Amino acid sequence: MTTPESSRVSQKLNELRLPYKLGARTRFSHSTTVLQGIGDLRLHISEAPRLAQVQMVERSRQAFEHLRKLPDDEWLALLREVGRLLDEESLPIGDMPVDPETHVDLVTRITGVPSVRVRSALKSVVTDLQRMETLLSTQSPDGMPSVFRTGRSGQGGHAWTLAPQGQQLSVRVPANSPAINITWLIAFALRRPILLAASAWEPFTPLRLLEAIYRAGAPDGAASLAFGDFLPFMEMTDQVLWAGDVPEQLLSRGRRLKTYHQGRSKAVVVGELSPERVDALTRMAISGAGRLCTNVSGLLVVGDAERAGLQLAESLGRIPILPLSHPHAVVPAFPNPAVARAIDAEIRAAEARGAIDLSARCTGQERLVTVDGVSYLRPTVLLVDGDDRFFGAELPFPFVTVARAREDEVRIRCRNSLIVSTFNAGPELVRQLAHEPSVDKVFQDDFASRGYDSTDPHEGFMSEFLFFKKAIWPPPTEV
Repeated sequence: MTTPESSRVSQKLNELRLPYKLGARTRFSHSTTVLQGIGDLRLHISEAPRLAQVQMVERSRQAFEHLRKLPDDEWLALLREVGRLLDEESLPIGDMPVDPETHVDLVTRITGVPSVRVRSALKSVVTDLQRMETLLSTQSPDGMPSVFRTGRSGQGGHAWTLAPQGQQLSVRVPANSPAINITWLIAFALRRPILLAASAWEPFTPLRLLEAIYRAGAPDGAASLAFGDFLPFMEMTDQVLWAGDVPEQLLSRGRRLKTYHQGRSKAVVVGELSPERVDALTRMAISGAGRLCTNVSGLLVVGDAERAGLQLAESLGRIPILPLSHPHAVVPAFPNPAVARAIDAEIRAAEARGAIDLSARCTGQERLVTVDGVSYLRPTVLLVDGDDRFFGAELPFPFVTVARAREDEVRIRCRNSLIVSTFNAGPELVRQLAHEPSVDKVFQDDFASRGYDSTDPHEGFMSEFLFFKKAIWPPPTEV
């Protein structure tokens, strides 16, 4: 039976006022952006005024020394507690307490990512917070996390100092998956105050994380949050971590700017595809509902590209469109149907240039569909010319472009890729890819679907951006 109280709670969870965070303080604004999610969900996103953003930067500078002075055991315990709170407790989003399962539901309704995929992404965030000591040890030049606090270490009897590049970091956080928050959390774990420019299309994970950070005991100013892309505080902070193409205002930052989330991950097949390799490629296309930077977006075939593409299209064509709450749902929805229509039009434009929709050939079904009033794009494999500008395009659903290539062309066509996964490639081709500076990771055969692991360099290690080695004699106790 629905009670008046439960009805009011349900209504509040459909009409949500979301704040910005000025350090530990929650602030609402009269100036808001309104977004419509799936069903009745509507978000009223508070816009942080410029003065508030100036105050965020000032508080982050004050928090810098506090974070550096926390003992290692205390700091690592705080990070583990953040993970526990995110995973187990109700945390306020605005004026409403939100438990972990409601968090999953809200993310699904604003992003269109199936609940099971959201839940898995959040679990990966929790896991990495719980094992942060291991992640920091991996990033440390001498394998000891304490160096990020003291700045002092030494190898082979030679002392060196690890000095911070700045006192705070502003981060643009995209909306593709809650797992993307791992990137800035590692920077935070390296004791750097964070100012988040979060996407309004996935506000819930950053907001709950900041609530958890302060409930766990972080000093005021350790993290702040506003919504938007390029925000004024990005011109005030020492360093910027930017997801996507860099805006003109930041091009002069040089070494104080780092980009991430530039995926364009690819796979290379030499010869025939076995059924097991088709299964691996399918997993690489659908993990995270096709919205991860690690998803394969381009497939190069040294051999019969059309045949390989049809094999993948047949496999993806067996994936049904299911309700987003279904435990086996893979295909994401588009809360804004105009976005789905625009993507479909972009693919049709590629077809007009000569691309072939292999998925439509296999299934005979329309790509753009509406189910229960919600827009979806079916998983799509598109055969293109290797020189077509659409090859390797990243789209926010399971989408793979396939092209034929000679073996001596592979390295060139794989440039600017986060991951290149190879099947049946010889040692010389693997060596060429490993030596290509613009390819971040090379995974082979049984490891081709490894995807993201926080212990791997991922567009480099965050510590390499936030710190630099320096000679200081005599070596100080702390830097």
